Amino acid sequence: MQFPDLNQLFTEFTQRESLLFLAFCLVSFLFGLLIGYVLRGRRVRELRRELKKKDAEISQRDEKIQQLTNDLSLRDADLKKVQYELDETSERAQRLEVERGKLNNQITYLKDELEKERAAQESQQTTIEDLNEQILGLRTKLGPGGNESTADTNMSSRLAAVEDRVAQLEAENDQLEETIATLSKTQGTTKQVIDTPEVRDVEEPDVVGDDGMNVLHIDRSRFQQAEKDDLTLIDGLGPFLEKKLNDAGVFTYEQISKWTPQDIQRVTKEIQFFEGRIEKDNWVSQARRLSSLKEDNPEALISSDKPRPAPEEEADNLQLIEGIGPQIEQILRERGIQRFQDIAKSDPQDLRTILEETNPELLVHDPETWPAQARLAANQQWDVLKDYQEQLK
Repeated sequence: MQFPDLNQLFTEFTQRESLLFLAFCLVSFLFGLLIGYVLRGRRVRELRRELKKKDAEISQRDEKIQQLTNDLSLRDADLKKVQYELDETSERAQRLEVERGKLNNQITYLKDELEKERAAQESQQTTIEDLNEQILGLRTKLGPGGNESTADTNMSSRLAAVEDRVAQLEAENDQLEETIATLSKTQGTTKQVIDTPEVRDVEEPDVVGDDGMNVLHIDRSRFQQAEKDDLTLIDGLGPFLEKKLNDAGVFTYEQISKWTPQDIQRVTKEIQFFEGRIEKDNWVSQARRLSSLKEDNPEALISSDKPRPAPEEEADNLQLIEGIGPQIEQILRERGIQRFQDIAKSDPQDLRTILEETNPELLVHDPETWPAQARLAANQQWDVLKDYQEQLK
């Protein structure tokens, strides 16, 4: 099949045919353009609908992400709260362990005191029996009725003195029995602290027996109250720590001067002090020096007026803790609490006692959360501390 020559085909067109052909091409082009525009508009509308749908999905996902972010923040806050409670529980468990050790020491002390009181009662009972025998002997020597000689008169005087002394010993014996009963009852109570009863020195009459000895003499040195030194003269030891040491049974320089490393660890745990601080401040050497000075020149200790404020660079701004204002900060500093670590190691009940002793109106500020805040401040966890304080507010 032979195709016609296109050049000859167009040359054979007349002018009218050429115009018709061009018009047909133009109409075809416009028709194609119209069809393309219609198809494009339809596609554009479909794409716009899809775009709106995608925007709605993105908006929903953004809302979901925001909700999940809020849930995550709440969970983080709950986690921090649980961590704080866990730390508080751990600290409370440690304090209870220390309290249990104190109570065990008190029970041992009460048992020893009970044994001593019983021994004292037995000793006085023996003395009373001896005195009764001497009274019977004196009465036998006096004999019934008749005129008394000068010797008999002296014997009667001695007998009266002995009887008075027996009555006095019986009264003291009754007092000891009451003390023993009190100690026996208190032994079953775990949180009551019993002080050793003070026995006053009573002037004893000189009643001399046949052998020339004072038959009424009783050694009462063990009833004397232990002397108490001013422990605040030791650098690094304030009134608050002195009270805790007294509660632990430490009253004198001599006791501290004999501490071993094991004793230091035990006392540090018992008074809830900083590990290694006693060794750093060298309490043992200071106590040894003060004990020696006390023996050589006691007046030097009496007249000593040693200022003990904490160095300015070591003191922390305690008002950063929620609930502590200028007045409470001044009160705590007067009690020897200068740093965040001091509060972190303190029992909230001890802090509450300080406020109550100073001004009961300050109890509106509950120190229950102060140790936890102080630990965060001491560790410079300021962001966590801020979040915690926001929760408290």
